[in-house]
Amino acid sequence: MACRGICLFVLTILVCGSSFAADTVPLAPEVLQAAREVNFSLPGRVPADIIQRAASTRPRPAAVEDMAPWPTGDWTPSTPEEQGMSTALLTDAFRYAFSHRAKSVVVIRNGYLVGEHYGPAWDAATRQQAYSVSKSFTSCLLGMLMDDGVIAGVDEPAATFISEWNDPEHGAVTIGHLLSMDSGLQYNLFTDPLLFASRDQSAYAVGLPMQHTPGTQWVYHNAACQVPSRIILNVTGMQPGVFAARRLAAVIGMPTATWETDRAGNTLTYMGVIASARELAKFGYLFLRQGRWEDRQVVSADYVDRATRPSQALNPFYGYLWWLNTAGLAMPDVPADAYAAMGFQEKRIYVVPSLDLVAVRLGDPAPAWDDNAFLGRVCAAVTGKIAPRAEVAAAKVRTPEGVELIGAVPNPFNPRTRIAFNLQQAAPVSLEVFDVRGRRVATLLAGDILDAGEHRITWNGRGPAGRPAPAGTYFYRLQAAASTLTGRMALVE
Repeated sequence: MACRGICLFVLTILVCGSSFAADTVPLAPEVLQAAREVNFSLPGRVPADIIQRAASTRPRPAAVEDMAPWPTGDWTPSTPEEQGMSTALLTDAFRYAFSHRAKSVVVIRNGYLVGEHYGPAWDAATRQQAYSVSKSFTSCLLGMLMDDGVIAGVDEPAATFISEWNDPEHGAVTIGHLLSMDSGLQYNLFTDPLLFASRDQSAYAVGLPMQHTPGTQWVYHNAACQVPSRIILNVTGMQPGVFAARRLAAVIGMPTATWETDRAGNTLTYMGVIASARELAKFGYLFLRQGRWEDRQVVSADYVDRATRPSQALNPFYGYLWWLNTAGLAMPDVPADAYAAMGFQEKRIYVVPSLDLVAVRLGDPAPAWDDNAFLGRVCAAVTGKIAPRAEVAAAKVRTPEGVELIGAVPNPFNPRTRIAFNLQQAAPVSLEVFDVRGRRVATLLAGDILDAGEHRITWNGRGPAGRPAPAGTYFYRLQAAASTLTGRMALVE
């Protein structure tokens, strides 16, 4: 009993502080799966009172007279030391990022550009598809329309702006449900592939039937986040990309940013923003400054505050299309008020209000990426507190015999996919594909010795007899030296 008491006391201090509540609850599998899709590490269980813990007061924004020049034209450079940071510790953060396939990293402190680094063939003007980082832009656009009064608020029924939803089931979906990812729209293995394949993705999204009562299930739902594209179009008479260019990008200085559309011309509000790291940092800075830019309140401070707090209890690490470091449990070496726009292949905009900090990471996919390891190092450059957990994580990925799984591209696929991985040294490699019943469908590598570096192995979607494999979910097992990794992919047809 004494040992158990000591363990509980240590857990109290290390995890949640002196007010830790003994009761914990598990995160839903859907939440953990969604976090894995954007490679954001979440704990399996959280304190039952985690929402209450997140209700602490945010730090006051900087006084205007103490601020750096607004970066509408471009960022004003400064040194880390001039902004209260350690160059050595910040360099360690950059070293971590570029050893994990980053190609563009920008760090802003107190409104000044204190550091940026680029990989080969990249520079400050290089733009990249930001994927689901775009969801946070969509959140901002909806917040702006609420400020305008054309959307009454998060409790406004989405059916007010979508005539096809004037039925009892869809009529219960609010703007807030779409922002919080708990709309209840149908979701299954084929929802995303069919969305991606649709000529008119807004029509596909709006046409989805209901599967759950709104507010009862949290699902990371790309199609549900495409519904705002139709809403913004119907409210403003403009495609969201045009509205964003006029009301957001032109104001904060994102001159080269664009937003992709589907084949019907609809802005893709669940993805699609293409911008440089410096431009994306301006969007993070807008939220850091509570929605204000120069003499304009682009989006209200109240909306910024609500968007970056837990929006529901099903996933306490999610606000209004922003990921959160609620209670410091997702990134323990980062202040608890941090939040981030996160996208596929580790596209990131981090905002840490208490440290007056914004950081952006673009580049190649890096499954071994650890947000805590990177951002913890950046924060340590301010606080001087080196994060031991980050050091442990970095040591693991530097294991000489290790293999880094990059993933299946495209996934879902039809009918060919490439399984990509990175070897840290030459090793014999086996790669097999299995169906959902555990039966081996294909052997792509059988102990072949491969050199160190990146490899991409193609599977043509056929079984051992050369016949096309049926549509469905498949798993692949990659073995290299002492490492075994698995992944999942979907064959559409």
